[in-house]
Amino acid sequence: MHRFHLQARCLVGPLSAPTRDETRRATSDDWNTVRAEADRLVADGFTVWLFRYGPNTRPALHPHGLHLVETLRPEPGPPSRTSASPVSGKPLSGRIPS
Repeated sequence: MHRFHLQARCLVGPLSAPTRDETRRATSDDWNTVRAEADRLVADGFTVWLFRYGPNTRPALHPHGLHLVETLRPEPGPPSRTSASPVSGKPLSGRIPS
């Protein structure tokens, strides 16, 4: 299994009749590769979620899982980033936004 996963979605218009509804997925063992693809997709109007695959820090049915590292949104709003380091999984700053 790859170390990093990317999921992206671009939805334009109302949910009942969108004018654009696209999804993208990618995986890689290299953070820079995944991040470059994420930046490209954000520039094309996608919201992107970046995940790190690794051991669960809480008791779970599965010993490994995907952990959200970063969420990137296209303009006009600023990118929203979670507070976890892609390598260590330790918080970079205070609270993780809900």
